[in-house]
Amino acid sequence: MAIGRTNLDIDQGSDFILNMTLLDTEDQPVDLVGAQILGQIRKTASSDSIETEFDFVPVNLVNGEFIISLPASKTSRLKVLPSYSAERAITQYAYDVKIVYPDGSISRILSGIINISPEVTR
Repeated sequence: MAIGRTNLDIDQGSDFILNMTLLDTEDQPVDLVGAQILGQIRKTASSDSIETEFDFVPVNLVNGEFIISLPASKTSRLKVLPSYSAERAITQYAYDVKIVYPDGSISRILSGIINISPEVTR
């Protein structure tokens, strides 16, 4: 199972939803029953403070299906750099998602940069 390095674009103040299906190296679904899915967003990968955490919704865990989400209440709290022009400044954060399997093994399945586009209508 290779780690997915994916940059995400998220609109501040909007819901974010990402449908996931976890597959093994032979493209077979990974059974996630009993596993814990964790994901955090930090200003940088080495930051001590967590900006927010992803929510996870099980869909069909036997077939490795789940949803990664951030409700608007969480995305609106992600701080963006001030912009002194009409152009909206994109602010970047680091994130990753890990699976803790029932046997205690841990795999990072997704990581990258989140680009936050500031909301105007509040």
